[in-house]
Amino acid sequence: MKFLQVFVFLVASNYSFAQTYAIIADRLIDGKSNNAIPNPTVIVSRGKIIDVNFNKTIPDSAIVIDLKGQTLLPGLMDVHTHLLGTSGDYEKDLYDHSPSYRALRAVMHMRTAINNGITTLRDLCSEGAGFADVDLARAVDSGFVEGPRIFPAGKGIAATGQYIPLASEQNWSIDLPYGTQFATGTDECIKAVREQYSRGVTWIKMYGDFITPTFSAEEMKAIASEVDRVLSETEMECRRQFSWN
Repeated sequence: MKFLQVFVFLVASNYSFAQTYAIIADRLIDGKSNNAIPNPTVIVSRGKIIDVNFNKTIPDSAIVIDLKGQTLLPGLMDVHTHLLGTSGDYEKDLYDHSPSYRALRAVMHMRTAINNGITTLRDLCSEGAGFADVDLARAVDSGFVEGPRIFPAGKGIAATGQYIPLASEQNWSIDLPYGTQFATGTDECIKAVREQYSRGVTWIKMYGDFITPTFSAEEMKAIASEVDRVLSETEMECRRQFSWN
């Protein structure tokens, strides 16, 4: 049986955003049924699925995309990525490569993800690349970079000195970058949440331990409380999905 993973993102990126499309195929895997469902018709309008039917009901204005012989599969989600990181030498990557270079490299990873059926990423810390993951998310949303939808966590928050590269292994006489944003005390924890939210993150990544617990109970409560406050405002304004991890 020949399978083809077809994703609304890829279809929408190659056609007019305002147009309505009808995607017809031989089978649909919906993630709920035990077996593939035959003869699906998926209606897409303005980049969103608005209907799925199995009797080939197609709006008169729709452009038909015929995928006869193929199988449709919903987009997959990877909920823990580090697009701007590396599987190689962490410190060399942090010190030798700018956030711009690492963001351009991340575009390659994003292309790999979307071509393998992953249409949503939750990126949990830029590993010292600031808010470059927020820029990547904006670039995808704007349509000039092809890739999955990204929910970025920006810098992440860790207790001072409790993340890599370890301060004890660095030259203390020069100010070297770290892989996350450090905070000490409730005031700094609250400030970090506010700063990261203002920069456009949609998740707050808190490193609650680093081999052993790091933040105090009061500091963790301060972070959680501030996220709750932001969540309340966000829900009222309906501006963006925002949570913490």
